[in-house]
Amino acid sequence: MLLSFDPGKRLSGAALFDRPGGQLQDAALIRGQETGDVASVVWLAMIDALREWIGGREVTWLAVEQMVIRPGMLQAAPALMHLQAVTGGVIGVYGKAGACCALTPEQWKGQMQKRPHHTRILSKLTTRELAVLGGLMDLDSYRAALQLDGDLPEEHNLVDAIGIGMSRAVQYALLGDVEARKTAQQPKTRTSKTSNGMKVIHWKR
Repeated sequence: MLLSFDPGKRLSGAALFDRPGGQLQDAALIRGQETGDVASVVWLAMIDALREWIGGREVTWLAVEQMVIRPGMLQAAPALMHLQAVTGGVIGVYGKAGACCALTPEQWKGQMQKRPHHTRILSKLTTRELAVLGGLMDLDSYRAALQLDGDLPEEHNLVDAIGIGMSRAVQYALLGDVEARKTAQQPKTRTSKTSNGMKVIHWKR
């Protein structure tokens, strides 16, 4: 199976697919059970929670998000270092040479903002995959939240993990799938304007 993982210090998203480019089998919000502030203990608690969820299922491939500290983000650096430590722990447990990739947000989703990107992810899930996800979260409420301003529900971590697993860039990185790479490089949208000047984005399915 492919494990795709969106790291968090105390709350992470994880998803299992039958293979890169395959069908979603399961997903979860992974909650570390440590409430203290000792960094190493908090990181290990997250890894332990992930291992408990995966159980005896075999992880053949791994895709994780890699943290990036950009100019102007120095205040966020300590938090990002926590996330990268968790990512490293997951790679240490489940990563295998040639079957593991760590991609930056731009590499696995391009420049898309979270709300339109999550709308697109949900639109691409099959009926069976939506049933899997619907057993974990209220899809109607989440779709409604995507149309509003403010913070998204914590399930956004879950949808990010699924998005990582669905990414064509991940499929290319793990399998060398040239057609997936071509698709990943193609523009995913086109835009047009209505008669009153409103910009409309058309997603490629």
